[in-house]
Amino acid sequence: MNMYLVYLLFAIGLILIIKGGDWFVDAAVWLAGITGIPHIIIGATIVSLGTTLPELFVSVNASLKGISDIAIGNAIGSTICNTGLVASLIIIFASGEVNRNNYIKKGLLLIFSISSVFYFSIDLVISKYESVFLFLLLLIYIILNIRLAKNSNTIISEEIDKSTDSLIKNGLKFVFGLLFIIVGANFLVDNGVIIAKHFNVPESIIALTLVALGTSLPELITGISSIVKGNHHIGLGNIIGANILNYILIIPTASFFSENGLIINKYSFDIMGHNFVDVAQSLKLDIPVSLLMAFLFIFPVIIKEKNYKSQGFAILGTYIVYLGILLNIAI
Repeated sequence: MNMYLVYLLFAIGLILIIKGGDWFVDAAVWLAGITGIPHIIIGATIVSLGTTLPELFVSVNASLKGISDIAIGNAIGSTICNTGLVASLIIIFASGEVNRNNYIKKGLLLIFSISSVFYFSIDLVISKYESVFLFLLLLIYIILNIRLAKNSNTIISEEIDKSTDSLIKNGLKFVFGLLFIIVGANFLVDNGVIIAKHFNVPESIIALTLVALGTSLPELITGISSIVKGNHHIGLGNIIGANILNYILIIPTASFFSENGLIINKYSFDIMGHNFVDVAQSLKLDIPVSLLMAFLFIFPVIIKEKNYKSQGFAILGTYIVYLGILLNIAI
């Protein structure tokens, strides 16, 4: 198969899932509004889930096709990319005092979620039963979001347009948004596998780099926008929420769509002359790096109520070293 066409389809897949996600969330918010669901519930659930839709559909699609490396690699890789690239840049360019209360509960839930997935991965499979526990954490997260939104009087202020034109427009957004996400996820997974095979690298490496970076673009765009508008707390808060959902929504959902749960495969590879045989990369490298970044991201805020440029550089440096290890594995 022509590799230029593969790259093109991979890129088209990224564009489709990102645009489709925007349309789908817009339509879902409108639909929830006209059905009388309180604005506070909409803001704390549908809107907060919006930027994770690309990761969700890519991982579920990969899981249905039996490609567990992409299913789990995409979720963990997106978390690492969100923190290592997006959060680090926000902190470097917009460090300063923050409200500890906005971070502490979600930050600790993020660390607990990563630790839970790490524990469940020890036997190299995240089972459907273990996924139920992760879904319970998701329920706790949604309740926490609703309570925090109530305390901050957060609402969606705009009036809901109930006209026929709005019905048609949002109906089309809902249908085509969902269609774009499904088609885009197929393009991303199928062509990601071809790219991995072409370069003779594990599918997990493609998922942890190209796929993860692509599905993290909504968080990256939100983060850049928050810096430009001088409201970096929104960008950082979005990253914490998206990272939590990667672990307690995307991974357990992918597990449920897998026939035997989410399998963590072993690989043999060489790094700087050192041979590693039958290593479960997700367990030994990816999840620990994600946990380390979460600590670097959260604990300075909990302890000092501030973000520091040095903190941002430490997170970015960890990400660069991690990418170097993945590149070494791929080569």
